[in-house]
Amino acid sequence: MGLLASAATSNFHVTPYYGAKGAKFGGVPMNLGGVKSKNVASGYMQVKIKAQKAPSKINGTIVAKSIREDLVSRQNFSIKSYEIDADRKISIMALMNYFQETVIHHYKTNRFHCDDFGSTPEMFKQNLIWVTIRMKVVISQYPTWGDDVEVETWISASGKIAVRMNWHLIDCKTGEILVRASSVCVLMNKSTRRLSKIPEEVRRELESQFVTPLNLDDRKDLPKLHHNAADYISKSFSPRWSDLDVNQHVNNVKYIEWILESVPLSIMESHELSSMTLEYKRECGKKNKVQSLIAISSGDDDGCNLGHNGHLIECNHLLQLEDGVEIMRGKTEWRPKLVHNFDIMNLVM
Repeated sequence: MGLLASAATSNFHVTPYYGAKGAKFGGVPMNLGGVKSKNVASGYMQVKIKAQKAPSKINGTIVAKSIREDLVSRQNFSIKSYEIDADRKISIMALMNYFQETVIHHYKTNRFHCDDFGSTPEMFKQNLIWVTIRMKVVISQYPTWGDDVEVETWISASGKIAVRMNWHLIDCKTGEILVRASSVCVLMNKSTRRLSKIPEEVRRELESQFVTPLNLDDRKDLPKLHHNAADYISKSFSPRWSDLDVNQHVNNVKYIEWILESVPLSIMESHELSSMTLEYKRECGKKNKVQSLIAISSGDDDGCNLGHNGHLIECNHLLQLEDGVEIMRGKTEWRPKLVHNFDIMNLVM
């Protein structure tokens, strides 16, 4: 859900949503056009799932499942060479694309898929599409090139006007849950670009599929990153044609690529992304000019030598239009890498 659309429109103020238990939910140029700052910075394959599966685990601990197995769709992927990064691990963009692909698979499995991507038949009749307003991803461990992984997907209620899509990325060999993710989606009219309440006809199509949501502790709203608090600010850039989806605006995965491009190389080389929280504020079209801002904090005393001190690092992000209108707020957390794969790159190729 929200796989094709990416954010709320400027005509609607998005506020957090509360589920049944009171839980609160809420392409890019390869170079951002040069970075200026206060401190200038440098195929998946379908596999038939056996009836009995290994219990899912996180870091070796068995996780009890409280969701109905018949309401969970599963899709298997074998990680390809073009889906990995410099460390031979799955790239964040490939991971997010897996999640988007499995949304379509989930709808097809449950016979909801209509002519429009991710739409139920009633949504299609009423010209409605899903847009993502909030997402959180927690990465316990990265799968690597050649690994076989399974993505579990299910949907949950999120208040009266939103739904939540949930994902587990599981190691097929061990049954361990490597990645957990969840997004909150609302409906938007494809013609007017205004957000809509969930019509009763659509709710009836979905409610039989609602199961227990993931609890990823994403209750807090992200603070706005102000211009004078940013450590790095990109020059303005425009979305490319390849950044747009069939709804003629920037796909939500591209926003993630944009904010990660602003992270200094020293951090990328020594740390790996462990979690990210995203709040989508507005859709972005092909004629918009965008700026990326980032503020970085770490566990050292003076904030210097980022990426070389072995501390956890936290980054606050903001994507905004030239006039200051927000597109997306983000928060990323980074942990030190266990091994610097750049030292053994000659063994890879």
